[in-house]
Amino acid sequence: MDLFVNELSLHGQFLSLELFLTALKEVIGCRNLADRYGHSFYCVRTLTDRNALPTMSFRDAIRQNRDINLTRLVTSWLDKHGPFWEDMRAHSSDDYFEYGTDVVTDCGLGEAASRVAVERATTMVSFGSSSFCTTPLRVVWRRSGAVDYELDLSNVWTRVDLESHLREYEAAPQSWAELLERANVRYRRLTFANNLLEPLTGEPFNTTIADRVLALLNVLDQLKGCYDANATLTAEGHQLLQAYFHGDRALFSDESDTNKRSFARQLTFRVPTGEAIFCPYHGKISFRFYRVHHSWPIRPDEPLYIAYIGPKITRG
Repeated sequence: MDLFVNELSLHGQFLSLELFLTALKEVIGCRNLADRYGHSFYCVRTLTDRNALPTMSFRDAIRQNRDINLTRLVTSWLDKHGPFWEDMRAHSSDDYFEYGTDVVTDCGLGEAASRVAVERATTMVSFGSSSFCTTPLRVVWRRSGAVDYELDLSNVWTRVDLESHLREYEAAPQSWAELLERANVRYRRLTFANNLLEPLTGEPFNTTIADRVLALLNVLDQLKGCYDANATLTAEGHQLLQAYFHGDRALFSDESDTNKRSFARQLTFRVPTGEAIFCPYHGKISFRFYRVHHSWPIRPDEPLYIAYIGPKITRG
Protein backbone atom coordinates (compact mmCIF):
# COMPACT_ATOMS: atom_id res chain seq x y z
CA MET A 1 0.00 0.00 0.00
CA ASP A 2 1.12 3.54 -0.75
CA LEU A 3 0.33 6.24 1.82
CA PHE A 4 0.51 9.92 0.90
CA VAL A 5 0.57 12.98 3.13
CA ASN A 6 -2.14 15.26 1.77
CA GLU A 7 -0.32 18.61 1.69
CA LEU A 8 -3.54 20.35 0.61
CA SER A 9 -5.01 19.57 4.03
CA LEU A 10 -2.53 22.04 5.50
CA HIS A 11 -4.06 25.40 4.61
CA GLY A 12 -3.46 27.68 7.60
CA GLN A 13 -6.39 26.29 9.57
CA PHE A 14 -4.69 26.09 12.97
CA LEU A 15 -5.21 29.07 15.26
CA SER A 16 -2.30 28.25 17.58
CA LEU A 17 1.06 26.56 17.43
CA GLU A 18 -0.11 23.98 19.97
CA LEU A 19 -3.05 22.90 17.82
CA PHE A 20 -0.82 22.50 14.80
CA LEU A 21 1.76 20.46 16.71
CA THR A 22 -0.96 18.16 17.99
CA ALA A 23 -2.12 17.48 14.42
CA LEU A 24 1.47 17.09 13.23
CA LYS A 25 2.13 14.45 15.87
CA GLU A 26 -0.88 12.52 14.55
CA VAL A 27 0.64 12.56 11.06
CA ILE A 28 4.02 11.47 12.45
CA GLY A 29 2.22 8.70 14.33
CA CYS A 30 0.73 7.61 11.00
CA ARG A 31 4.22 7.60 9.49
CA ASN A 32 5.45 5.35 12.30
CA LEU A 33 2.53 2.99 11.71
CA ALA A 34 3.29 2.81 8.00
CA ASP A 35 6.88 1.88 8.80
CA ARG A 36 5.78 -0.75 11.30
CA TYR A 37 3.39 -2.35 8.81
CA GLY A 38 5.92 -2.17 5.96
CA HIS A 39 4.21 0.38 3.70
CA SER A 40 5.58 3.39 1.86
CA PHE A 41 4.73 6.82 3.33
CA TYR A 42 5.22 9.53 0.73
CA CYS A 43 5.27 13.31 1.08
CA VAL A 44 6.01 16.26 -1.17
CA ARG A 45 9.25 18.21 -0.80
CA THR A 46 7.38 21.51 -0.48
CA LEU A 47 5.24 20.41 2.47
CA THR A 48 7.05 22.73 4.88
CA ASP A 49 6.21 25.72 2.67
CA ARG A 50 2.49 25.27 3.35
CA ASN A 51 0.82 27.52 5.91
CA ALA A 52 0.17 25.85 9.26
CA LEU A 53 -1.27 28.96 10.90
CA PRO A 54 -2.94 31.81 9.00
CA THR A 55 0.31 33.80 8.97
CA MET A 56 2.91 31.11 9.69
CA SER A 57 4.37 28.40 7.49
CA PHE A 58 4.98 24.82 8.57
CA ARG A 59 8.73 25.48 8.56
CA ASP A 60 8.45 28.60 10.74
CA ALA A 61 6.13 26.80 13.14
CA ILE A 62 8.71 24.03 13.61
CA ARG A 63 11.37 26.64 14.29
CA GLN A 64 9.24 28.06 17.11
CA ASN A 65 8.63 24.61 18.55
CA ARG A 66 10.57 24.03 21.80
CA ASP A 67 10.74 20.22 21.50
CA ILE A 68 14.24 19.62 20.08
CA ASN A 69 13.56 15.95 19.40
CA LEU A 70 10.46 16.78 17.38
CA THR A 71 12.37 19.40 15.41
CA ARG A 72 15.15 16.93 14.58
CA LEU A 73 12.66 14.26 13.57
CA VAL A 74 10.72 16.58 11.26
CA THR A 75 13.90 18.04 9.75
CA SER A 76 15.32 14.58 9.05
CA TRP A 77 12.04 13.43 7.52
CA LEU A 78 11.05 16.39 5.37
CA ASP A 79 14.45 17.83 4.46
CA LYS A 80 16.38 14.62 3.89
CA HIS A 81 14.77 11.22 3.83
CA GLY A 82 11.16 11.46 2.63
CA PRO A 83 10.47 9.35 0.63
CA PHE A 84 9.29 12.01 -1.79
CA TRP A 85 6.77 10.92 -4.38
CA GLU A 86 8.26 13.28 -6.98
CA ASP A 87 11.22 10.86 -7.22
CA MET A 88 9.00 8.05 -8.48
CA ARG A 89 5.92 9.84 -9.76
CA ALA A 90 3.41 7.88 -11.80
CA HIS A 91 1.46 10.80 -13.28
CA SER A 92 2.50 13.48 -15.74
CA SER A 93 2.08 17.23 -15.49
CA ASP A 94 -0.04 16.84 -18.62
CA ASP A 95 -2.57 14.72 -16.73
CA TYR A 96 -5.60 16.58 -15.39
CA PHE A 97 -6.92 15.60 -11.98
CA GLU A 98 -9.65 17.52 -10.15
CA TYR A 99 -10.90 17.42 -6.57
CA GLY A 100 -14.11 19.37 -6.42
CA THR A 101 -13.36 22.52 -8.40
CA ASP A 102 -9.61 22.42 -7.70
CA VAL A 103 -6.96 21.03 -10.03
CA VAL A 104 -4.78 18.61 -8.04
CA THR A 105 -2.31 17.63 -10.76
CA ASP A 106 1.24 17.87 -9.38
CA CYS A 107 -0.13 17.33 -5.87
CA GLY A 108 -0.01 14.28 -3.66
CA LEU A 109 -3.74 13.83 -4.25
CA GLY A 110 -3.21 13.69 -8.01
CA GLU A 111 -0.31 11.26 -7.68
CA ALA A 112 -2.35 9.02 -5.38
CA ALA A 113 -5.29 9.13 -7.80
CA SER A 114 -3.05 8.00 -10.67
CA ARG A 115 -2.06 4.95 -8.64
CA VAL A 116 -5.66 4.18 -7.67
CA ALA A 117 -6.40 4.26 -11.42
CA VAL A 118 -4.25 1.13 -11.81
CA GLU A 119 -5.87 -0.35 -8.71
CA ARG A 120 -2.83 0.21 -6.56
CA ALA A 121 -3.89 0.22 -2.90
CA THR A 122 -3.49 3.84 -1.81
CA THR A 123 -4.51 5.90 1.22
CA MET A 124 -4.27 9.61 1.96
CA VAL A 125 -3.21 10.92 5.37
CA SER A 126 -4.61 14.39 6.02
CA PHE A 127 -4.01 16.93 8.75
CA GLY A 128 -6.83 17.29 11.25
CA SER A 129 -9.26 20.23 11.48
CA SER A 130 -9.00 20.66 7.71
CA SER A 131 -11.49 20.66 4.87
CA PHE A 132 -10.27 17.14 4.07
CA CYS A 133 -11.56 15.41 7.20
CA THR A 134 -13.83 13.12 5.20
CA THR A 135 -13.49 9.82 3.38
CA PRO A 136 -13.37 8.83 0.62
CA LEU A 137 -11.91 11.72 -1.35
CA ARG A 138 -13.29 11.68 -4.89
CA VAL A 139 -10.85 12.75 -7.60
CA VAL A 140 -11.84 13.00 -11.26
CA TRP A 141 -9.24 12.15 -13.90
CA ARG A 142 -10.19 14.14 -16.99
CA ARG A 143 -8.59 12.61 -20.07
CA SER A 144 -8.50 14.19 -23.48
CA GLY A 145 -10.42 12.09 -25.97
CA ALA A 146 -11.40 9.48 -23.39
CA VAL A 147 -14.00 8.90 -20.69
CA ASP A 148 -13.39 10.63 -17.35
CA TYR A 149 -12.49 8.39 -14.41
CA GLU A 150 -13.94 9.01 -10.94
CA LEU A 151 -11.49 7.72 -8.35
CA ASP A 152 -12.34 7.32 -4.65
CA LEU A 153 -9.34 7.57 -2.33
CA SER A 154 -9.37 6.31 1.25
CA ASN A 155 -8.45 9.06 3.69
CA VAL A 156 -7.54 9.12 7.39
CA TRP A 157 -6.52 11.90 9.76
CA THR A 158 -5.83 10.01 13.00
CA ARG A 159 -3.40 7.22 13.78
CA VAL A 160 -6.21 5.16 15.34
CA ASP A 161 -8.14 5.13 12.07
CA LEU A 162 -4.99 4.36 10.08
CA GLU A 163 -4.06 1.41 12.27
CA SER A 164 -7.55 -0.01 11.85
CA HIS A 165 -7.24 0.49 8.10
CA LEU A 166 -3.83 -1.20 7.92
CA ARG A 167 -4.95 -4.17 9.97
CA GLU A 168 -7.63 -4.82 7.37
CA TYR A 169 -5.08 -4.74 4.60
CA GLU A 170 -2.70 -7.59 4.00
CA ALA A 171 0.94 -7.05 4.82
CA ALA A 172 3.22 -6.00 1.97
CA PRO A 173 5.47 -8.70 0.44
CA GLN A 174 8.81 -8.98 2.23
CA SER A 175 10.77 -10.89 -0.41
CA TRP A 176 10.86 -11.51 -4.16
CA ALA A 177 9.57 -15.03 -3.58
CA GLU A 178 6.62 -13.69 -1.59
CA LEU A 179 5.93 -11.14 -4.32
CA LEU A 180 5.78 -13.84 -7.00
CA GLU A 181 3.65 -16.08 -4.82
CA ARG A 182 1.16 -13.26 -4.28
CA ALA A 183 1.10 -12.40 -7.98
CA ASN A 184 0.34 -16.02 -8.91
CA VAL A 185 -2.59 -16.09 -6.49
CA ARG A 186 -3.98 -12.64 -7.30
CA TYR A 187 -3.72 -12.48 -11.11
CA ARG A 188 -5.41 -15.62 -12.39
CA ARG A 189 -5.64 -14.44 -16.00
CA LEU A 190 -1.85 -14.30 -16.32
CA THR A 191 0.52 -17.22 -16.93
CA PHE A 192 3.84 -16.88 -15.12
CA ALA A 193 7.13 -18.34 -16.29
CA ASN A 194 8.62 -20.94 -13.94
CA ASN A 195 11.99 -19.23 -13.52
CA LEU A 196 10.93 -15.67 -12.67
CA LEU A 197 12.88 -15.75 -9.43
CA GLU A 198 16.23 -16.34 -11.15
CA PRO A 199 16.91 -12.76 -12.40
CA LEU A 200 15.86 -11.42 -8.98
CA THR A 201 18.27 -13.62 -7.05
CA GLY A 202 21.02 -11.42 -5.65
CA GLU A 203 18.98 -8.25 -6.19
CA PRO A 204 18.12 -6.47 -2.90
CA PHE A 205 14.39 -6.66 -2.27
CA ASN A 206 12.64 -3.30 -2.51
CA THR A 207 9.01 -2.67 -1.53
CA THR A 208 8.62 0.22 -3.99
CA ILE A 209 9.63 -2.00 -6.91
CA ALA A 210 7.41 -4.80 -5.61
CA ASP A 211 4.45 -2.40 -5.43
CA ARG A 212 5.03 -1.23 -9.00
CA VAL A 213 5.36 -4.80 -10.27
CA LEU A 214 1.96 -5.64 -8.79
CA ALA A 215 0.45 -2.49 -10.31
CA LEU A 216 1.74 -3.39 -13.79
CA LEU A 217 0.54 -6.98 -13.47
CA ASN A 218 -2.86 -5.68 -12.40
CA VAL A 219 -3.20 -3.67 -15.63
CA LEU A 220 -2.29 -6.73 -17.72
CA ASP A 221 -4.68 -8.94 -15.76
CA GLN A 222 -7.51 -6.45 -16.31
CA LEU A 223 -6.76 -6.14 -20.01
CA LYS A 224 -6.70 -9.92 -20.48
CA GLY A 225 -10.26 -10.00 -19.10
CA CYS A 226 -11.57 -7.27 -21.42
CA TYR A 227 -12.91 -9.47 -24.22
CA ASP A 228 -16.57 -10.22 -24.88
CA ALA A 229 -18.17 -13.46 -26.05
CA ASN A 230 -17.16 -12.65 -29.63
CA ALA A 231 -13.47 -12.29 -28.62
CA THR A 232 -13.73 -8.53 -29.24
CA LEU A 233 -11.94 -6.05 -26.99
CA THR A 234 -14.47 -4.18 -24.86
CA ALA A 235 -14.76 -0.42 -24.37
CA GLU A 236 -13.01 -0.83 -21.01
CA GLY A 237 -10.16 -2.61 -22.76
CA HIS A 238 -9.76 0.23 -25.23
CA GLN A 239 -9.66 2.69 -22.30
CA LEU A 240 -6.88 0.67 -20.68
CA LEU A 241 -4.89 0.65 -23.92
CA GLN A 242 -5.33 4.39 -24.29
CA ALA A 243 -4.36 5.09 -20.69
CA TYR A 244 -1.35 2.80 -20.29
CA PHE A 245 -0.06 1.75 -23.72
CA HIS A 246 -0.07 4.99 -25.73
CA GLY A 247 1.84 8.24 -25.47
CA ASP A 248 5.40 9.26 -24.67
CA ARG A 249 5.03 8.35 -20.98
CA ALA A 250 3.14 5.08 -21.46
CA LEU A 251 3.72 2.48 -18.76
CA PHE A 252 3.94 -0.28 -21.40
CA SER A 253 5.86 -0.20 -24.68
CA ASP A 254 7.85 -2.21 -27.19
CA GLU A 255 11.65 -2.26 -27.40
CA SER A 256 13.27 -0.27 -30.19
CA ASP A 257 14.25 -2.09 -33.37
CA THR A 258 17.89 -1.58 -32.41
CA ASN A 259 17.39 -3.23 -29.02
CA LYS A 260 15.45 -6.07 -30.61
CA ARG A 261 18.42 -6.83 -32.84
CA SER A 262 21.12 -6.29 -30.21
CA PHE A 263 19.38 -8.14 -27.38
CA ALA A 264 17.39 -10.77 -29.29
CA ARG A 265 18.77 -13.66 -27.22
CA GLN A 266 18.27 -11.89 -23.86
CA LEU A 267 14.69 -10.97 -24.79
CA THR A 268 13.76 -14.56 -25.57
CA PHE A 269 12.29 -16.44 -22.61
CA ARG A 270 11.16 -19.95 -21.78
CA VAL A 271 7.46 -20.27 -20.87
CA PRO A 272 5.77 -23.15 -18.97
CA THR A 273 4.97 -25.03 -22.20
CA GLY A 274 8.71 -25.33 -22.82
CA GLU A 275 8.52 -22.99 -25.80
CA ALA A 276 11.01 -20.12 -26.13
CA ILE A 277 9.21 -16.89 -27.08
CA PHE A 278 10.45 -13.44 -28.00
CA CYS A 279 9.04 -10.85 -25.55
CA PRO A 280 10.35 -7.35 -26.27
CA TYR A 281 7.11 -5.75 -25.00
CA HIS A 282 7.38 -4.68 -21.38
CA GLY A 283 6.01 -2.68 -18.47
CA LYS A 284 8.34 -0.04 -17.09
CA ILE A 285 9.42 0.83 -13.56
CA SER A 286 11.61 3.93 -13.53
CA PHE A 287 12.83 3.36 -9.97
CA ARG A 288 16.12 1.46 -10.38
CA PHE A 289 15.08 0.63 -13.97
CA TYR A 290 13.12 -2.59 -13.57
CA ARG A 291 11.03 -4.23 -16.30
CA VAL A 292 8.17 -6.72 -16.63
CA HIS A 293 8.41 -8.45 -20.03
CA HIS A 294 5.29 -10.16 -21.33
CA SER A 295 3.89 -11.73 -24.49
CA TRP A 296 2.24 -9.44 -27.01
CA PRO A 297 -0.22 -8.91 -28.59
CA ILE A 298 -2.81 -10.09 -26.10
CA ARG A 299 -5.25 -12.59 -27.57
CA PRO A 300 -8.34 -13.94 -25.78
CA ASP A 301 -7.66 -17.55 -26.79
CA GLU A 302 -3.96 -17.61 -25.85
CA PRO A 303 -2.11 -17.29 -22.52
CA LEU A 304 -0.71 -13.91 -21.57
CA TYR A 305 2.76 -14.90 -20.42
CA ILE A 306 4.75 -12.99 -17.82
CA ALA A 307 8.20 -13.96 -19.03
CA TYR A 308 10.60 -11.81 -17.02
CA ILE A 309 10.63 -9.56 -13.94
CA GLY A 310 13.89 -7.88 -13.07
CA PRO A 311 16.47 -5.22 -13.87
CA LYS A 312 16.31 -3.63 -17.32
CA ILE A 313 17.92 -5.99 -19.83
CA THR A 314 18.77 -3.49 -22.55
CA ARG A 315 20.87 -1.07 -20.52
CA GLY A 316 24.03 -0.33 -22.46
